[in-house]
Formats: sequence, C-alpha cells, structure tokens
Amino acid sequence: MRGLGRPSWLVWRAVWLGLECFDGAADAALQLAALREARGLTQAQVAEMLGTRQQAIARLENPAYEGHSLRMLRRYVEALGGRLEITIVSGGAEG
Repeated sequence: MRGLGRPSWLVWRAVWLGLECFDGAADAALQLAALREARGLTQAQVAEMLGTRQQAIARLENPAYEGHSLRMLRRYVEALGGRLEITIVSGGAEG
C-alpha cells in the first residue's frame, strides 16, 4: 500500500475480527478504505460514483469479506484515481 497509511480504526477492526495478518481479502479491504479516506470521501460518495449502494462499499471495505471481484476492485480503485496491481507469488518449490 505505497504512500497510504492505514487508519488506526481499520487496523483495530481487523484485529478485533481476528485478522492478525493483512493479506488477501483483508488487506484489499483495508487498502480500499484507506484510499477512500485519503481522498476525503465517504462510503456513500464512493457508492454514488460507482452507481451502487453504500452497503456495497461497506461490504468491500470489510476485512472479513472475501467476495471481491477483480472488476469491482478495479472500478473502485480507478474511480478514486488509483491503479490496481495484482501480484502472484509461488508458494511451492520451483520446478
């Protein structure tokens, strides 16, 4: 999450939910919320930009939610002037 600090309430919410490590869906959710807050926008404002409801934005920003689609992540990030990057890392032995 280059250049964006995670707001402390997001980190505490993730810890409260039992998500001690920030990777995968939890990390994506925290980064979305941090990007929105860095732009000074509310969830309702982002929802209006994307033609959806505030509840959908809240769900995307929930660290426990794991149903993110690449299409919606890209729409959200690009609407806020960001760029979505995906990195795949091999977890097994090479060969």
